[in-house]
Amino acid sequence: MARWTYKLPLRLRSLFRKGKIEDGLDDELRFHLENLTGEHISEGMSPKDARFASLRDLGGIEQHKEECRDARGIRWLDKLRQDLRYGVRTLVKSRGFTLIALLLLALGISSTTTVYSVLQATLFRALPFPNSERLVRVNEKILWDGKLINHWGVGVSNLLAWRENNPVLMDLAQYSLQSFTILGAGEPEFLRGAAVTVNLFDLLQVRPQLGRAFSSDEDGPGSPPVVILSHSLWKGRFAGREDVVGETIRLDATNYTIIGITPPDFEFPSGDRHSLVPSLFVPLQLKAQPRSRVFLTIARLRPGISIERAQAVMSSLAKDGGLSSGATQGVQLQSLLELTVANVRTTMLVLLGAAGLVLFIACANVANLLLTRVTQRQKEFAVRVALGAGSRRLVRQLLVECMLLSLMGGGLGILLSVFGVEVLKDLRPPEIPQLEKISLNIEVLGFALGLSLTTGLFFGIMPIRRVLKLGIQDTLKGHSQRLPGRTKLRSLNLLIISEISLAMLLLIGAGLLMSSFLRLQNVPLGFDRDKLLTATLSLPPRYASPAQWEGFYLRLLADLQALPGVEAAALTSSLPLKDDESATGLTFDEKPPGLSEADNTIPGFGAPPGTFAALLVRVTPAYFRTLGFRLVKGRFQDERDSRSSLPGLVISQTMARHLWPDESPVGKRAWLANRSCEIVGVIEDLRYNGLRSDFLPVVYLPFRLHPVPDMRLVLRARTDPTSLASAVRSRVRALDETLPVVIKTMEQEYARELAAPRFYMLVFGLFGVLATAIAAGGVYGVISFSVSQRTQEIGVRMALGAQSHDILGLVLGLGMTPAAVGIVLGLAGAVGLTRFISSLLFGVPPTDPAIFAGLAALMAAVALAACYIPSRRATRIDPIQVIRCE
Repeated sequence: MARWTYKLPLRLRSLFRKGKIEDGLDDELRFHLENLTGEHISEGMSPKDARFASLRDLGGIEQHKEECRDARGIRWLDKLRQDLRYGVRTLVKSRGFTLIALLLLALGISSTTTVYSVLQATLFRALPFPNSERLVRVNEKILWDGKLINHWGVGVSNLLAWRENNPVLMDLAQYSLQSFTILGAGEPEFLRGAAVTVNLFDLLQVRPQLGRAFSSDEDGPGSPPVVILSHSLWKGRFAGREDVVGETIRLDATNYTIIGITPPDFEFPSGDRHSLVPSLFVPLQLKAQPRSRVFLTIARLRPGISIERAQAVMSSLAKDGGLSSGATQGVQLQSLLELTVANVRTTMLVLLGAAGLVLFIACANVANLLLTRVTQRQKEFAVRVALGAGSRRLVRQLLVECMLLSLMGGGLGILLSVFGVEVLKDLRPPEIPQLEKISLNIEVLGFALGLSLTTGLFFGIMPIRRVLKLGIQDTLKGHSQRLPGRTKLRSLNLLIISEISLAMLLLIGAGLLMSSFLRLQNVPLGFDRDKLLTATLSLPPRYASPAQWEGFYLRLLADLQALPGVEAAALTSSLPLKDDESATGLTFDEKPPGLSEADNTIPGFGAPPGTFAALLVRVTPAYFRTLGFRLVKGRFQDERDSRSSLPGLVISQTMARHLWPDESPVGKRAWLANRSCEIVGVIEDLRYNGLRSDFLPVVYLPFRLHPVPDMRLVLRARTDPTSLASAVRSRVRALDETLPVVIKTMEQEYARELAAPRFYMLVFGLFGVLATAIAAGGVYGVISFSVSQRTQEIGVRMALGAQSHDILGLVLGLGMTPAAVGIVLGLAGAVGLTRFISSLLFGVPPTDPAIFAGLAALMAAVALAACYIPSRRATRIDPIQVIRCE
């Protein structure tokens, strides 16, 4: 240790004060030389002879200098510095090669880094809680009607029992997502909130940024209403005031005291990042809840307990408890972290794989460029070897050049990634969570640096192997190595095959997603979405009766219909595309031919035997005209259906086909909402569960027969629907100034449905275009290089009578043969790999033969175009000049 404490300062001094050290070394050697010279002169030698004798005695000045430099232990740094300087000069001298290589590497590294930044924010980032890997969601397994099913949560009685003496769970907490209307401090606003057990924040080991968490005395009935605000709500509605803690806000009809503010990075642990983040939290008051009530439940595993062992123990404990709705048979434990990323894991990994393929193709192209340069620099390398440079020195020089290229390409790629990240944030596909948290942080930059170094090693392998096989004697004699046939072009052909096959994979993926997106765009909606404005309303508890609900909404509807610019206005309980729907079971006076005893066409709705499950949508008569429905049979509803003793129902075409496949349903009787009704019309199907969903059976009930407090207004405007937004808000305030309203256009809802498919199509399309362009450039480069190396052979062939079309066919064959192999391999790989994107496709099979054949033809055309230019150049070779030169 003492030796190193002495050596380290000396070596650092030699590294950072090299000039002074070299001057000191020169002075010391000069001193010794002068002393020896003086001694020889004193012995009678002439000054000239004395100097020669001194030099012989010293054994050579430069040799002593080299020995001293070696003794410092930094000789390798000097050599590395020399290699770096020479590498920089070489790259600057070959500007065209350097710029092309940097562009290729930047595109590959930036695409991979950008996608990795998404993965780092979604898949690789742990939940923002201490030891978040131990957080689990708990679901009961109960016996219901003889079937074992999962409850989405745990009953209160079991939760209280499982908290006592639990050997595997530290604690359990429950929550219920709710909606609130906040009044005061601005406009009335709908807020998503959560009622949570008071131990939730302790279980998560999270302390509020301001104020405090819930206390145990706030869990029972009669406790004062308190609320914790989310950081975003505090910053937005309350301007981030620190004195907000202790103030009172009004939620619905109750005054709540603000006791805390969550931290900025707090995420509600629902296990589903697609759900909205709650804006506020209130106590669930578990002690006041019925023991049979079921709530969503999370827990924290004890240290050292695996989720498998915990599930086995909890299942055993569950059998000892019970629910009034059925016997508890076991427990399902699910990792919150896994649940959070489950929906996007495969898609994100596929995107990273696609970006990696682009990078691989770019590296293969750079390797091709380097091979060409190595061939052009054969004489330089041969001279260096002849002057004493070993193979290790040549390899190190090439490796340094590769690393310089990769690091500069990585730096440029990081700059492009900044732009790519911003583009992803602007696209904001709803299916990819946490996009707002994507950033080029230290981890992502470290990934980019490691990726740059790895690519430098990767594309440097083939040029280094080429240098090691260099024929020095032939090169020095002026006979540069040729690549006169396909045998010696095998490595370059391998590059063409790999580039074409990988580009083919990405192109097919992009083609499938594009076809899927186009089909999704052309999906029949069943209504005209143009110029539609929607408004969501929810009446507070002070509107306590159906008569009050009906009176308020009909007054509002009359006011809106009188607005200038409104062509039609209506009310509905559910809007098309994605909205909250409720299901109902219908019974019939006469059993429909298509109704079976176990008929249930809506997943998750258990219709009793003999009934038919359908979505129940409450509407006013103008709803069908406002949305532009197409009537298939019968008539639309009108005012008489709201007051008649036998009200009229309108059903969807899917429901009519299912129940009455061979006859008209018009005039059939059904029981709904405890009333006998008559089916008066059949309309074209609408998509209520998104564009990807199948058509569901729907029954439309007159709103006045069964009013509800939560309704949607839909208005058809004569011009721009957004121009009506302020008028709608003012009409709502005129009736109730405390009522919030959420206004959107139907085009916005439609665009939201297409956002994720459009995102995947654009990303894969970009990767496919980049890969195809890079592969085409690679084919062009290889064929151009091949033509330049086979100039003598082509000249001789032409001198012996070969025609232009013969030479054209010869050179085209050099490129199209490996390209054809690459296309075939790409098609074969796509058959196996496109199944990973099958969940993203709509109406397109993963092995669609038309897309496979069309894109194979496109790739062949691109490869042919890349081969044609150098092929035409080969036909213009002058055989006389070639033979003269040889």
